[in-house]
Amino acid sequence: MKRAPEAVTDAFLGIDIGTRSTKGVVLIDGSVVGEAHVGHDVSNPVPQQFEHDAESIWWGGVVAVTRLVLAALPKDVRIVAVGLSACGPCVVPVDEAGRPLRPAILYGVDTRSTREVAALQDGIGRDVVQARFGMPLTSQTVGPKIDWIVANEPDVYERTRAFASTNGFVGLRLTGVLGLDRHQAAYWAPYFRDGGWDASYDTADVVKKLPELFWSTDVVGHVTAPAAEQTGLPRGIPVVIGSSDGMTSAYGTGTSEASQAVLNYGSTLGATVFTGRSTATGGVWRTPGAVAGQDCLVAGMSTGGALAKWFLEQFARELLQAGDSSSAFLQLAAEAESSPAGARGLLLLPYFAGERTPFYDPGAAGVVLGLRLDHTRGDHYRALLEGTAFGVRHILDEMARMEADVESLRATGGGTATALWLQIVSNVTGLSQEVVAPPYGSASGAAFLAAIGAGPLDGLADIAARVPVCRVVRPDAQVSKTYQRLFATYLALYTQTRDLLTELGAEPRP
Repeated sequence: MKRAPEAVTDAFLGIDIGTRSTKGVVLIDGSVVGEAHVGHDVSNPVPQQFEHDAESIWWGGVVAVTRLVLAALPKDVRIVAVGLSACGPCVVPVDEAGRPLRPAILYGVDTRSTREVAALQDGIGRDVVQARFGMPLTSQTVGPKIDWIVANEPDVYERTRAFASTNGFVGLRLTGVLGLDRHQAAYWAPYFRDGGWDASYDTADVVKKLPELFWSTDVVGHVTAPAAEQTGLPRGIPVVIGSSDGMTSAYGTGTSEASQAVLNYGSTLGATVFTGRSTATGGVWRTPGAVAGQDCLVAGMSTGGALAKWFLEQFARELLQAGDSSSAFLQLAAEAESSPAGARGLLLLPYFAGERTPFYDPGAAGVVLGLRLDHTRGDHYRALLEGTAFGVRHILDEMARMEADVESLRATGGGTATALWLQIVSNVTGLSQEVVAPPYGSASGAAFLAAIGAGPLDGLADIAARVPVCRVVRPDAQVSKTYQRLFATYLALYTQTRDLLTELGAEPRP
């Protein structure tokens, strides 16, 4: 008697290559049925330079995570498409065989191209830059980083066949096709304009080495036999190009309303909101969205979870020695909860790695104002959390100036495990936050993009109904009044210390 074939269930895999970890999430009809992650390091070879090894971290992380997540799936589940997400915009030059020619240069936290940014801004004209590209040229911009390679590593540039983003590099390894989504391509100014590559300011034939452009829901190619052997993925399944983690987080959290922004509590704090078409420009980045006809405003602070991690490692090492980092952060939060709003007179500027938005100043630095002998570690940590929250408020105010009327937030990322941080952000901004149940976020967003590009979903409205909200954080009106007063002082503190910090930063370091 002939056996009936076993029923199989189609699933979509999303992979997110983040700053400090790579994650994989498997979705069936919007529900998470499998997940895995592996950690990795960031290289900081000299001040202001931050890099990843594209071979071992980007591709190696994807191989490891994919094998982990596939090994845990039931036999009746099959992956039918893959979507990609990544920290970004990053860039790595590759040779004819697709091999990295140097370590990949990370997004705006890497400020090596300050001179190139200034030269382009002055040469093109700051007003012209805003009008042409929809955003200022900053350390977030990839074009000046390519120019840095041209000027400082001419031998590398000579051997470069193409420049790849993080998701583009992984897509190349999976499919043999090198692509880049238009959302990230907007950050490759001055080589991108009006939806395509532009050679107007190209003096070194850079445009000839740039990838093919796609929308974030487009299939860039199909898994090759060598990639299938390495990852365990089925050969021939489609790979959707996806985007950087700000965009994919918005999809992963089901943020479909123009009045709602997604706030990603990661190593850096990021915010994304979808908007109508507009020419309004300002201190946050206006880019194409995931699909044609969709625009979005995107912001990224230079710190966030990375600042909390720095504080833990420098001032609470005994908590790490006593347990894992999660329990150590919870203990720090408990100490901070004993400090009132305003941290008993402490105010912190979170610019410990410069700043990207809502203003660009790679020379900005952290400031702690109001220190006294009676301040505790909890006061300091609360001031840190409050400082990042003021940074979020500053971004949202700039988005409002750029015609985005944000009325609520959706929160995602590892930092949402700290309830105090969430409450402080709501109190500072005056906005409620819908906290999306983990692991919905950038990796699930990549899986949703795969389900749109190669599967059954139509778009964001389809996703929103499938993403669970685990809790809602509402602002305390009375505490918000306290923070409203402190926010004015926060803004004044940067203005009044900026020149002093510039002078201090010019002093030679040992």
